[in-house]
Amino acid sequence: MNRLTIFLLLFLTLTSCNKNSVLKNQIQNKTFNLTFERSTDTLVIDFQDSTYHAIEYYQKNIPWRISNYDQASFLILDDDVFGIKEINKGNFECTHIHRVETIVKMEERKPRWKKEKLFGVWIEERYLGTDSSDFPPPPIERIKSNWPPSYTIAKNKIKYDFYNKTESEIQINDTSEFISLELENPINIGLVDELWHVMFLSDSIMIINKKIQQSYPSYSQDIKRGITLIKKR
Repeated sequence: MNRLTIFLLLFLTLTSCNKNSVLKNQIQNKTFNLTFERSTDTLVIDFQDSTYHAIEYYQKNIPWRISNYDQASFLILDDDVFGIKEINKGNFECTHIHRVETIVKMEERKPRWKKEKLFGVWIEERYLGTDSSDFPPPPIERIKSNWPPSYTIAKNKIKYDFYNKTESEIQINDTSEFISLELENPINIGLVDELWHVMFLSDSIMIINKKIQQSYPSYSQDIKRGITLIKKR
């Protein structure tokens, strides 16, 4: 970083930050909406102990930190440096140092439910009260005993039992709204669940939107909305 960049970094931050420095624990283990001043796009970002996850963009385990100099605070996201100030509790304004015109608002997302509600065995509503012969592929006699298909969600893993069994490690974000995974479909080759966005959750019902990637026979992405899951008792 050259002297001009360092000077600009200090100048922007010292003139824009409030007199209270931003501390790491104001951001750590929290989820924020990032809104760009010159764009309508919103990015959801989840801050862990020392890494962050840009949820919609599927960027995981990228380092972040807060650095303070006198009363100036900097948010460092990998190689990107922002001057950061707190507007009010849970809300921050960031100025990108290398692109002066780039202003980013950070607004904390509040948890809507306890993470533990996600854990258990879930069955898609459309399979309840059905037989395997009602759905393709042709019924396989030996799987009659484990119909209907089910998802089993634990703290760090999800298992899918549908004709064949697949599983994936998962990462649940701090507000328990997003489940990042790489769960292969046991029937459709190349079809992978990448992200579940939990729209509603109770003790017995979960409604999700799924971000799905298709890599065979050609690459594509899709979002399936409004999938209702019922918890098995």
